[in-house]
Amino acid sequence: MFSNKVQGGALSLVLTIGIVITSLTGAMLLAFYYRNLTLARHGLVERLERNAASGIAYVLANKTTALAADLDLYGKGEDSVQVANQQWGLYDLALARAHGGRLQASKAALLGGQADSFGELALYLADEDRPLYVAEGASVEGACMLPQAGIKQVQLGQQTGTPGAHAVKGKVSQSSALLPKRFQQVLQRAREVQQLKGQEPIHITPLADGQMQGHTGHHSFWGETAVFTSQQHLRVDHTTLSGKVLVTSNRGITLGRNARLNDVIVLAPYIVLEEGFAGSLQLIARDSVIIRKGCRLSYPSAVSVVNDLGQGYVKIEEGSKVTGEVSIGGESTAGSFHRLAIQKGAMLSGIVYVDGAVEHSGTVLGSLLCRRLMHRTPTALYENYLVDGTISAKDLSTFFLPSPGMSSGGKTAIIKWLN
Repeated sequence: MFSNKVQGGALSLVLTIGIVITSLTGAMLLAFYYRNLTLARHGLVERLERNAASGIAYVLANKTTALAADLDLYGKGEDSVQVANQQWGLYDLALARAHGGRLQASKAALLGGQADSFGELALYLADEDRPLYVAEGASVEGACMLPQAGIKQVQLGQQTGTPGAHAVKGKVSQSSALLPKRFQQVLQRAREVQQLKGQEPIHITPLADGQMQGHTGHHSFWGETAVFTSQQHLRVDHTTLSGKVLVTSNRGITLGRNARLNDVIVLAPYIVLEEGFAGSLQLIARDSVIIRKGCRLSYPSAVSVVNDLGQGYVKIEEGSKVTGEVSIGGESTAGSFHRLAIQKGAMLSGIVYVDGAVEHSGTVLGSLLCRRLMHRTPTALYENYLVDGTISAKDLSTFFLPSPGMSSGGKTAIIKWLN
């Protein structure tokens, strides 16, 4: 006969197995739940990223400078996107932020203008009834607009050979007595920045001792403009700043080689970059900008001097490289002349606009527009002489886009995605 009693140990085993199975089942259900939750969250994040990108596309299609709106992308009340189009220095700024529950995705982009026929121009020299004198050590590649007096050959100093019109390789047409008026837009933008127009709202941090050291951080383009200001000459060094930051002084600013500034605006009567400085920023001055040897301003950087006394001045020293644009102008008075000096071994990639004279001994990859070219020796100053400088429109990167003030006012496009 068999006993109908169940041993206590067997019962415990059964209960233990039941508990294990229940726990495993619960764990599997919980894992399945969290997997679905993670997938749903991931899907929502991707959707918000796409919606934010659509917001940027909306800004690109609507050129209103002060655009600010909340969009319902598909009219279902499920895809809300906040968009804005603002001015950031000489460039435009597109912002888009998509919302979904407690999640959001943001995108910011720096905008420029679409390149046009002027983007293929190597040299525009205003017609002041003087020919362009070209020496053997100089070369111009690309379309040119030159004075009616044409191109003349010249020999200076140690130059030998047979220089002349062959040094200009490209279609040549006649220029006018004035520079193209459309480029005045970039100077107007720089003037507005000097007045802090378009940079609101702002948060001001005074710098009482004329020193800016140890400041670090990124300032979101969705927030206020962080303005660091000094009433005296300001030296910036051992500082790492990026984003919506404006550094200004009522007197002047020196940027040390250990300053790391990206997407920042620097505003002062005069600005000096010490030897070896590197960054991507906009330099806007009322009197002068001096870029010492071995500096690197990466794309999209901008240098602009607006001076109504006709005395704006920019110097780019040997071994320095600027990728972006340079503009100098203002309401010149009689007998005064804005000047740009590009020393031997210096390089500018982009667009250079000078309502005055350019002493050019370096390299310009892109377009140079000016009223006069100058060549200086220890004993003389030669007007409309290009002796050892190089200008090449064909070697400018196909990805280069000018600032809106340098373009024809057509479509805008993304220059750079911002953090």
